[in-house]
Amino acid sequence: MKKLALALCLVLALGAAASAAKVDLGDSKIEVSQTWNSWANGSGADTITPELWLNTKVSGENWSVEGKLGNLVGALAATEWIFKADDGTLNVAVWGDNKTNGDLKTPFAFVESDEKAVAGQWKARVKYAPVTVVIESDTDADIFVFGEQAFGGATVGGAVKSKASKQDNVIDGYVKTTAAGVNLMGEVALNKTPTKSDKNSKLALQAQKKFADMGLTATAKYTAQAANWGDQNAIYLEGKQDSTGLMEILGSFENRTKASDSSSKGNTIAARIRIRGDAGNQAYDDQFATDKYFKNVAYGLWGRYEIKTTSDKDKSANTLDLRATTPVVPEKAWVLATLKYISDEDGSVSLKPTALDSTALTLGGGAADKSSTEFNAYGRYLLTSKIMLNGELATKAAGKDNYTKFGGSAEYKFTDAVSMTGSYFNDSSKLLVKANNQIKMIFKVAF
Repeated sequence: MKKLALALCLVLALGAAASAAKVDLGDSKIEVSQTWNSWANGSGADTITPELWLNTKVSGENWSVEGKLGNLVGALAATEWIFKADDGTLNVAVWGDNKTNGDLKTPFAFVESDEKAVAGQWKARVKYAPVTVVIESDTDADIFVFGEQAFGGATVGGAVKSKASKQDNVIDGYVKTTAAGVNLMGEVALNKTPTKSDKNSKLALQAQKKFADMGLTATAKYTAQAANWGDQNAIYLEGKQDSTGLMEILGSFENRTKASDSSSKGNTIAARIRIRGDAGNQAYDDQFATDKYFKNVAYGLWGRYEIKTTSDKDKSANTLDLRATTPVVPEKAWVLATLKYISDEDGSVSLKPTALDSTALTLGGGAADKSSTEFNAYGRYLLTSKIMLNGELATKAAGKDNYTKFGGSAEYKFTDAVSMTGSYFNDSSKLLVKANNQIKMIFKVAF
């Protein structure tokens, strides 16, 4: 990793030296933090962490290199780096270490290359229309090839995935067209591995009709996944109405049957509503993101209820998901709250909420656990143009296990570039019989 960081530094330096290059430090920062931990079981240590991170971008006429370089006062590392080159004909991108660059997948995601390259790994994508090749540096050495071409009123495409270390190969083909105002799609894939010599195919067919004058979209989909690759056949029906961009109502029904056992059946019925109180709000789901809710200018609401049944067990799993946010004082104070409750009788829905800190284990999941509840609340208040206050509460429970975290922070801005933040958080887990009080101070200088 250190060699990779040094190599990237060299690339950036050479790029900066080029006459046509432009250097942009972006969100670079110097950050020094001091953390004090008080563990109930006596473990844990106080730490001081000085950091210097350079978020650097160097670009030329048809190329760019960017990444976070640091910690330049500690263990040298490079994260979220990406190289791009595009001359209008050939497009090349190489990225790694937690950087995202857009996912690539077939219409029904039978073949999919995820957008994120995790820490310590990289991805490379080369596009020469109409073909795109993706190489992933994980332990399975994935190679993807995607291709798509329009022919008259139809689009025909396909994909191949090869996982060399496991001899896992997927071949996929699809077609998209429109007839009588109905959008039609079909996709078929075959998984060829030594362990899946037969019953290893997938098929999906979809018809979608939009009624623009009513803001209504109707969708019908059929999927068939053979016993050795999904083992499920399903019919899915959906209706969605949104004529203003401020309120969306969705209802859906799915009927499932095991491909290997037609007597094993199940249904899922779901209803969802999403509301934006003003066109100036963030997008429907972004309204409730913890790093965006304070950008809303009006309230936002989100609700979803799902009932999942299985005929072989004659039991159901119910899920209720609620979210709400609103400015309390315009341009000064905002709140956000989310609640998710699951009542699971047949064991088909996971009841294992994960604790919020990296030291805690997964909670719940015992045979007697029939319900799960998660609640989160956040608040932000701009006391003055220089002082910002944040608060947070999170609780998760499943059966006899629970996890709670609460606390807040205060930030003082000396200038737009220089700030100091102090925070306090308490987190506890009944399952781990542990509790921790944490105080942290951060001094940051941004470029």
